[in-house]
Amino acid sequence: YSASTYELVQECEYLDMFLGEILRLYPIEYRLERECVEGVKVGEAQLEPGVVVSVPIYAIHRHPDFYPDPETFEPERFSPENAAKRDHNIYLPFGQAGTNSSNIGIRLSVLFTKLALAVLVSAFNMSAVEDAKIPAPYQRGFTAVPKPEELWVKATVK
Repeated sequence: YSASTYELVQECEYLDMFLGEILRLYPIEYRLERECVEGVKVGEAQLEPGVVVSVPIYAIHRHPDFYPDPETFEPERFSPENAAKRDHNIYLPFGQAGTNSSNIGIRLSVLFTKLALAVLVSAFNMSAVEDAKIPAPYQRGFTAVPKPEELWVKATVK
């Protein structure tokens, strides 16, 4: 890739919004677990050191109080204006809040994904096939991903 490709991909605001919505619906981890290293009070509960706390990322990303009509694919949720209004603690695509932009691994992952998407979009016309299940059913495991046998996309060379 040339420097101009990198710069073009970095300037694609809608690509950022598109990827943000994909990661909201299918975060890298669907739950996050952390062990308390010191006592802390959360609401009425006192958590002692050693207690494991589970953060349900998948449920947070689909909570209608945070994301109206949460099952609808809507990249505009991630426009700069909408992102500025959202509490950064309710968007956890990589299992952490607020620090995604400072993590070099996350930044490289996002960059390579954007480059791959840009190449695909520039080379192919893509559409859902007639029998496609939208939204795609997902399988649960360590991550929540669409079932591969349910993803039907028609790609034709431009």
